[in-house]
Amino acid sequence: MSKQRERHTVTETPVGSADQTPAPVAADMVPSNDKEIEAKDGRGLPLWLKLSFAVCIALGALMWLTRQSRTESGAYSAISSCDASVLAESDGLKDLYGLVQFKSNSSEVANFMSLCASDPDLARRVFRRALDEGNKSARLIALSSAFYLSANLQKEDIERIVRHLSAETEKEADVRRAAQRVLSDLTVIKDAGEASKYQAVPDGLPEPAAGAPSHSIQTKEETWSKEQVLLVRWTDPELANAWWKGIGSTGALTAMNEGEKGLERQRFVISHSTGSGQGPKAATH
Repeated sequence: MSKQRERHTVTETPVGSADQTPAPVAADMVPSNDKEIEAKDGRGLPLWLKLSFAVCIALGALMWLTRQSRTESGAYSAISSCDASVLAESDGLKDLYGLVQFKSNSSEVANFMSLCASDPDLARRVFRRALDEGNKSARLIALSSAFYLSANLQKEDIERIVRHLSAETEKEADVRRAAQRVLSDLTVIKDAGEASKYQAVPDGLPEPAAGAPSHSIQTKEETWSKEQVLLVRWTDPELANAWWKGIGSTGALTAMNEGEKGLERQRFVISHSTGSGQGPKAATH
C-alpha cells in the first residue's frame, strides 16, 4: 500500500481477531461522536435558541404582511390629529380661499401626501375613509390631498367631495370651503366659447349672509391639450353646490395636458360631449 493511501486510511483490529486483516476505512468517513454530529446538523442547538429563531422568522413574516395596514393606520391617525383648519378668506374667488393649514404632525402629514405618488391605492383608501367617517382635521387633509391623488381618483371620489359642499351633509364651514377649493382645482370646462353660460348664477339661491360677498362665478381661459378651456371659481360653497347640481353630472374624469408645459393631469372635464350640455339654470332648488 502506498504512503499516500496510508495517509487517508485507518485500520482497526477487532478484539480477539489479531490474525485477521481488516478492510481499510477512509478517515473522512469515520463517524464522530454523537455530540459533534448533532452540532453539525443543528440538533445540538439549545431549545430556547431554536424557539428564538422560529419566533424571529414568524415576527418578520407578520411585519411584512401587515406593513400596508400599519402604514394606512398610521397615516389616518396622523391626519386625524394634526389640528387642521383653512385660511380665513371669505371670498372663493381669491387664491388663498379654502387653503388648508395644520399645526402639528407636519412630518406625518407630509408622509401621507407623499403616499399619493408612491402608493396611491393606499392613499386613496385613507382619503375615502377620512371623507366618509373622519373628523374635521382628517376631512380637511383628505380634501387637500385630492389634487395630488387626481390621477387615481374615480367618479365616486368626485361625488364624495361634492357631498361636503352642502351644509346639510357637512356641518363644518371650513370643510365646505376646502371642498369648494379642490373642486375648482379639479374642474376643466371644454366649452371655452360659452363662458357666459358657465358664469350664470343658478336660480333659487338664498341671499348671502350679512357681510359676505354676493354670489358670483368667475371663469379663466387657459390652453390645455392644445385647446382653449375654462377654469372656474365660485364665491361660496352654497353657490358651488347649486352650480354643480346643474352641470356637474355632465362631466367625466379625463386625462389632459396642462397648460404650456404639457404635463398630463386627470381632471373632471365638462363639455357638451360628456352630457346634456344644459347650463346651471336648468336645475331647480
